[in-house]
Amino acid sequence: MTGTAALLIELGTEELPPKALDDLAVAFLNAISEGLIKRQIDAKTHATSDGTPNPAAYRSPRRIAAYIPAVARMQPTTTSEVLGPYLNIGLDANGAPTPALVGFAAKNGVAVDELQRVSDAKGERFVVRRERPGRPTAELVQEILDEALKALPIPKPMRWGAHAYGFVRPAHWLVVLHGSDVVDASVLGLRSGRQSRGHRFHHPQPVHVADADSWLDALRAAKVLADPAERRARIREEVARAGRDTGGEPRLSDGLLDEIANLTEWPVAIGCTFERAFLDVPAEALVTTMETNQKFVPVFGAGARLTEHFIGIANIESKDPAEIRKGYERVIRPRFADAKFFFDEDRKQPLEAYQASLKTVTYQQQLGSVWDKVVRVAELARVIANRCGVDAGLATRARGARQVRSDDAHGRRVSGAAGRHGPLLRDRRRRGRGGRRRARRGLRAALRRRRDRGRSGRPRAGDRRADRHAGRHLRGRPQAQRQQGSVRAAARRARSGAYADRGRPGPRSQGPDRRGARATAGNRIRGQGRQERRRRGHAA
Repeated sequence: MTGTAALLIELGTEELPPKALDDLAVAFLNAISEGLIKRQIDAKTHATSDGTPNPAAYRSPRRIAAYIPAVARMQPTTTSEVLGPYLNIGLDANGAPTPALVGFAAKNGVAVDELQRVSDAKGERFVVRRERPGRPTAELVQEILDEALKALPIPKPMRWGAHAYGFVRPAHWLVVLHGSDVVDASVLGLRSGRQSRGHRFHHPQPVHVADADSWLDALRAAKVLADPAERRARIREEVARAGRDTGGEPRLSDGLLDEIANLTEWPVAIGCTFERAFLDVPAEALVTTMETNQKFVPVFGAGARLTEHFIGIANIESKDPAEIRKGYERVIRPRFADAKFFFDEDRKQPLEAYQASLKTVTYQQQLGSVWDKVVRVAELARVIANRCGVDAGLATRARGARQVRSDDAHGRRVSGAAGRHGPLLRDRRRRGRGGRRRARRGLRAALRRRRDRGRSGRPRAGDRRADRHAGRHLRGRPQAQRQQGSVRAAARRARSGAYADRGRPGPRSQGPDRRGARATAGNRIRGQGRQERRRRGHAA
């Protein structure tokens, strides 16, 4: 058994973590290569320029594989030497072996006359030489594979079934081929063979692999692109095709490309759209939602402005792409709605309004609160501005420390964008339908406070301020609406009746109004029980 052949080791699993897949596959290839080098097996473990394939760490969401194009079938014969005593120590004056030489030969299991001699700088000495024939590579793969799995960077291995072993995900198949020969090996409860698996939906049947060199083509025929470079190239082509259909320019970052490539085995791009109303939200928030949460590709138009189009990458070549498009559009709508809601909420107040909350947030025990830090940075900005000859007031106002992001106070994802875009848009919505809705809510809240105030009937300071605040929203409305829905009038009527319950006039109630208020209070009292009437001082 001589010569070399390609070595392929494929471990099939459940879907692997996309962010850890690249490191996992590269570490697997490096561990296999180190195992071959450690056992002195002649193998092409480094890239060369002689035209032959290079070692590759192939992977897809359901597999990691190490491919080494030329691995010797036999381990080379090795020669070992054990150095013994020098001649002046091993032989006496008559040339007979000394006890030192006899002991050295016995220790190494050879006769004295089988010892050989070598010379070095100090003279001639005895040596034991042994030749150890090499073992077949197929017999060493099991050891190499065990060492490689133990060396993989798996911080939290998971267990499945009743097994004592663990891996990053449950394992389902194992392919170990040296050339066209199946190498007998067993890991994670799996026996090696030549049956791989294709795409989960396009090719659920087992994939027969004739030899290690044809493995990549066999998977490609089963709708699996195991070469990550080929998969990335296909994703770029699909995104460009879908972008041409939308008439925009898709923006596919390298990080997003890597993550999509590790999520798909047969990527297909689907062009989608969302409601244009969501474009009122800053583009940063929408792009973050698309790329980070949904792994979608945003599409930009003229002037690098975000459009209502986006591209989703499916892991299936569907017969009805419209259904996949509906699913992508349906799943992104609530996320955009959340982003729009939080953005609108953040614009209701200027950023400076959130600064007071920083006084209760400890920055460092000896350095005070976050507010103290903001003040220090503000002072530094003023000093630097004066020395540089710029407007100190403008520098103090424009510094990032003073312009507190509202996510520091509320923990919202889109608050940074709100801080940049909100001040320009806030004044547009201070009036109109939103103000009238707030006025109606304020009126109902004031009436509830009057009704639930309690026995004393005295208005609290906070209630009076809320009444005035709600009443301001009613200014400018028609006279009939003001008379019908005035918060102050409703508050006065409630207060007058409550004061009348205790037998003394309410504020601003004179003459007939006072008598009417008392009559109203009396009607309420008649419906109460005997004990309640005694408590209020009325006759039974």
